[in-house]
Amino acid sequence: MNGITAWMEKYLVPVAAKIGSQKHLVALRDSFIGMLPATLAGALAAMISAIVTTFPSAIQQMMLGATAFSKLAPEKVWTLANTPIIGDLNNISALVNQGTLTVIGLIFAISWGYNLARAYGVNDLAGGIVSVATLFAGLPNQMGKFTAALGTGKAGVAATDKLNGVLGDQGLAAWKPLFASAHLDAGAYFTVIIMGALAVIIYAKLMLADITIKMPESVPPAVAKAFLAIIPTIAALYIVGLIYYIIGKLTNDSVINLITHYIAEPFQILSQNIFSVLIVTLFVSVFWFFGLHGPNVLAPVLDGIFNINEPVLFGLPVVLNAIFFIPFAVAPLISVIIAYTATALHLVDPVVNAVPWVTPPIMNAFMATGFDWRAIVLTIINLIITFVIWVPFVIAANKLEETELD
Repeated sequence: MNGITAWMEKYLVPVAAKIGSQKHLVALRDSFIGMLPATLAGALAAMISAIVTTFPSAIQQMMLGATAFSKLAPEKVWTLANTPIIGDLNNISALVNQGTLTVIGLIFAISWGYNLARAYGVNDLAGGIVSVATLFAGLPNQMGKFTAALGTGKAGVAATDKLNGVLGDQGLAAWKPLFASAHLDAGAYFTVIIMGALAVIIYAKLMLADITIKMPESVPPAVAKAFLAIIPTIAALYIVGLIYYIIGKLTNDSVINLITHYIAEPFQILSQNIFSVLIVTLFVSVFWFFGLHGPNVLAPVLDGIFNINEPVLFGLPVVLNAIFFIPFAVAPLISVIIAYTATALHLVDPVVNAVPWVTPPIMNAFMATGFDWRAIVLTIINLIITFVIWVPFVIAANKLEETELD
């Protein structure tokens, strides 16, 4: 144990100190910490929805068997969604989810811009506004795609006329640009991190260079503060707008779609084998280490007590903690290898069901494998092995903290 501690003190602690003091990474970490209330509220809403809509039918399927369950008429499927009060709670939870996880990318844009501007010591509220504006400036106009899809031929003109009649007033011409909610969820993270950082850094640099509009001292402070941000904000948004425009002209696509295409899709084309699963598992840990929500970032690839692990990742913390990066990356890889081997040897049934992500770990494996009891045993074994991997690093981290306090 002393050898591990000494090795960490020599090699990991200096790296951890440098990472911990890097203002951009600290701002990124703080951005996700700031989002935690909204993330947990959305996770709670998703959990309630899973309990109300999924668990009853899953239990019914387990009792009847997959074949008998598949023959049930829809009205015979057991559900709590139509039960008074419980059904209303489910509907309310759906609204909470709509205001949190559905637009979590937008919430992140606010938090990222705010914390990054704060790291540079400039107007943090304006930084959040710049980041949000940058996100929306780069989103594809869904209405434009829709009208283009109607076409200019005879059938297209007829369809447009009919739609204009339904919409009334000026028809399609009166509609503002529409944005897909899919571009405002966790899929927007990379775009916000890259383009939002560019815009906010430009804004911050201009503020620090004092390229601003200064008001007389008689002007109220809030007004003077807002005017100071005008020139830097305009410059930042026009620069990113120019980048969006040039990329759009050259590629005939949006930046957010290109990021999805060149970052997410390469993972999707990986074949279904143990190596691709290990790569995805490793990247989840790597993203989390830098404060990015790994499962959300890799959601197009992949699709705590209720699998809500943000309090541990940010509270321990694991994020930007170089000492914990080794067990954080290694333990999931070992677990995947064990689970894959057990499945390949037919010691446990393969995964056949898509289970809501908020399902507790042991129950998750049980339901995912079609209610194979052996999956429970496998999960417990993996939990024990994970615990054993983590123990030396946690003990070492505690000793280092005690040394620092002394």
